[in-house]
Amino acid sequence: MNDYTGTYIVIEGIDGTGKSTLIKGIADALRQGGVSDLERYEEPTDGPNGQKIRELLASDDNIMSAEEWLLLFESDRRDNVARVVPALERGAFVLQDRSFYSTAAYQGAQGMDVAEILRRNRAFAPEPDMVLVLDLDPKIALERIQKRKAMEADAFEREEYLARVRMIYHAMKGRNLAVIDAEQSPEAVLASALGV
Repeated sequence: MNDYTGTYIVIEGIDGTGKSTLIKGIADALRQGGVSDLERYEEPTDGPNGQKIRELLASDDNIMSAEEWLLLFESDRRDNVARVVPALERGAFVLQDRSFYSTAAYQGAQGMDVAEILRRNRAFAPEPDMVLVLDLDPKIALERIQKRKAMEADAFEREEYLARVRMIYHAMKGRNLAVIDAEQSPEAVLASALGV
């Protein structure tokens, strides 16, 4: 758990699981419950490193190694931490779409050591108070992505690869980590998340 007065909640899962929808639902519920200091962040960020990540993901000639991806995501994460930590220090409720758990799952699925990725990132990034992992069969997730995007999947959106990512998410343990069935309706997913 973090050492700040704020609360840090991260939503994880493969693409197409409904992370953005859940974050909006949680934010609405928190505001209705009286939370006024609420920040929402995402990784990759909109900063220079995050923009580079998005460009590379959309590129057909992406030949980056897992280590290169890791370094790029860590650089972007440092930019994000510079926003998250001050918000937590002032007591804000921070909701975030993805964190170093994504990096561990995605680069772990590329063959990197998951525990080492987590160790490296915990050295500079705050540990979330709660990580909600939205779980969904990759085939269903890809169908959702294709409906949403109406274009080709990005570099990480391949069924076999996402199946490995999903297995890594399932293997992650911790008292601050909960897995939620994302095949449910958005309302049921929100109810499950609020009940954790």
